[in-house]
Amino acid sequence: MRILVHLGLNKCASSYIQQALAAAQAPLRRAGVFYPVEGGRTAQYGVSRHYGFGPEAAGVTPRHLAWLADEAGRRGCDRMILSSEYLSLCRPAAIARFMADLGALGAEARFLVYSREARAWVRSLFNQYVKTVDAGPHFRSLGAFIDHVLANGAIDLAHRYGAWADAAGPDRIRHVRIAEGAPSASVLAPFAAFAGVAIPAPAAAAGNRSLGPGALYLTGLLRQAPVSAARDRLIAAVAGSDCSWVPVPADFLEIGPGHATLIEERVSAPFAARLRDGTGAARAA
Repeated sequence: MRILVHLGLNKCASSYIQQALAAAQAPLRRAGVFYPVEGGRTAQYGVSRHYGFGPEAAGVTPRHLAWLADEAGRRGCDRMILSSEYLSLCRPAAIARFMADLGALGAEARFLVYSREARAWVRSLFNQYVKTVDAGPHFRSLGAFIDHVLANGAIDLAHRYGAWADAAGPDRIRHVRIAEGAPSASVLAPFAAFAGVAIPAPAAAAGNRSLGPGALYLTGLLRQAPVSAARDRLIAAVAGSDCSWVPVPADFLEIGPGHATLIEERVSAPFAARLRDGTGAARAA
């Protein structure tokens, strides 16, 4: 069996890719490619749950590679696509289990890691964290968030990519750089090439909806309040609103020179160096 494993990174078009693949199930199956969908698109997250990291959402059942391979075989498929941005967060021991299970299957695997320009990626992470995480004062501004996640190693691109590159080998992992405003065909091209079929772009609303500046600012303020049912109802209401009338402080979403330097030194430069160390620079696209 041949397997294409999309590892993320998170906030790099993963939801968009997963929705496109789910919508293309019929042509993929006809081409002999199994893309597991269970409980919506969460079957992919079951893989990362089994191997060490993944969401606790309802409908996410841990699934190991042998189970998925059996499911593919029952459908007459000799190829499979897996996609979970949570795989990029797996620790080395979990990655080793994943690779050992691949070897036991005798599967031929290729791996994809997607990335974006680091500052755009940090902004997108901020938006996602404000929507979903209670981190209080770290949402005072984008700068406070950057200080927090850098201190906790939460945006260590080089480590995430490097752990998989070391396990898979440089010839089996490909880095795909997403340019801002990239056409959908370029984002989906590696999957279409693997499957040998066209994969249409999903609906325009596909992917995670970002909060506008006003809603982002109000939600950030609410996240700093004590947790309560009333607060959470307000957050849900704000997140579903435009809030363009809200006066947003000028520095709330600003990446100042100091933080720009930190992102370059701690995120962009180590990732670029890891790519140059024989782990995929020539195949970056």
